[in-house]
Amino acid sequence: MKYFIISHAPYSWKIPFEITEITVDGYVSLNGVRASKYIGKKMDSEIGFGGIRAYSAINAIISNCDPEEAVFVGSYRTFIGKKVEENWRVALPSDHARLIVSPEIFEESYQTLVALDLPCNVDILIGTPLNFGYSVLQQYAAAHHLDDLLLAVSCAIRAGLVSQAAAAAVLSGSIMIPIWFASSAKIRMDFNERMQWCATEFFYKHNIPRTDYQRRVIDFAFERVVAIYLYQLVNTEGIRTAASKQIVVSPTGFYQKTI
Repeated sequence: MKYFIISHAPYSWKIPFEITEITVDGYVSLNGVRASKYIGKKMDSEIGFGGIRAYSAINAIISNCDPEEAVFVGSYRTFIGKKVEENWRVALPSDHARLIVSPEIFEESYQTLVALDLPCNVDILIGTPLNFGYSVLQQYAAAHHLDDLLLAVSCAIRAGLVSQAAAAAVLSGSIMIPIWFASSAKIRMDFNERMQWCATEFFYKHNIPRTDYQRRVIDFAFERVVAIYLYQLVNTEGIRTAASKQIVVSPTGFYQKTI
């Protein structure tokens, strides 16, 4: 099993199990791998790409793995829970789909909280789907520029990453699968490569630079593309899926936006 976390800034807690940390935005950690070594300067300097910039580094590291080896990818504060939901297709409001813990609880109880391997007879482990209560399109438009999302989804459809049917189902529905997941190395490598291609295509052909919080436009739009991809994957015949709540580490006890 390989466990990757993506980070963009220092954090105050320890991750008490073996990880490979991929760093972006110029952040350098003691034992981390800098994503900039694996991507061009343009992508490296564009904050809008967010964690997508780490995908080339992850692929380089797992390229010699057994194709069936489990690969986990998360952030410095978000992990996939160990307790599998009995009926994962029942989506929950975001407040109930996450378990927020203090750094102290995380460090002391990670063995019972965090999944460190795929459950038996499972091909992909996802975070418990979120139910917004209104459509994913409406949710995005309320906080961001809707044209960015539509163009990002168009890039993904034309690249063959997602189908038109899957895109229509997710965008018109109220349920979204979180972006962090665990799978075999072969699934992760294919996803990383095609997702990064789609994001780059969007950047060069459609991106409009935004300011302040909206400067992370590519990251925001492609979170929804990931949700479409995962929806399509877990509904593929023969793919065995399980889900568990996301474990979010927070010193304040609240889920806070990443700036």
